This record gives sequence, structure tokens and C-alpha cells, in this order.
Amino acid sequence: MANVLIIGGTGLLGLAGAKELLKRGHKVKTIAFKLMPKGLVFPEEMEVIFCNYEKMTDDELKLVL
Repeated sequence: MANVLIIGGTGLLGLAGAKELLKRGHKVKTIAFKLMPKGLVFPEEMEVIFCNYEKMTDDELKLVL
């Protein structure tokens, strides 16, 4: 099992990838902007962190994982 951080995991491709990784037993976190489609449902196992990842340093991103 691996820890996976997906940047932008609330979009179409990121969310599909996250669901597949979760199905395979991986631990998944995603960083995303708060602006998302209404009614979007995340898997309970996925931790979602809302922030502006474009302004984060590499060290800050490493701390998230």
C-alpha cells in the first residue's frame, strides 16, 4: 500500500484516478481549490484538503503527505 497525493483530485480525471487507487488499497489524499461542481461526492476514504496549491512550496506539499 502506498500513500498517494493527487493535486487536483476533484476533477474528472483526478477523481477517477483516486477511486481506482483506493480500490487497489492505497491511501489517497487530494489537494484542490474550493471551486468545484455542486453535488460532487468524494469517497469517504479520500482525504480532501482545500487550499491554493499553486502558492505552496515543495516543502509545504511534502508536509501534506
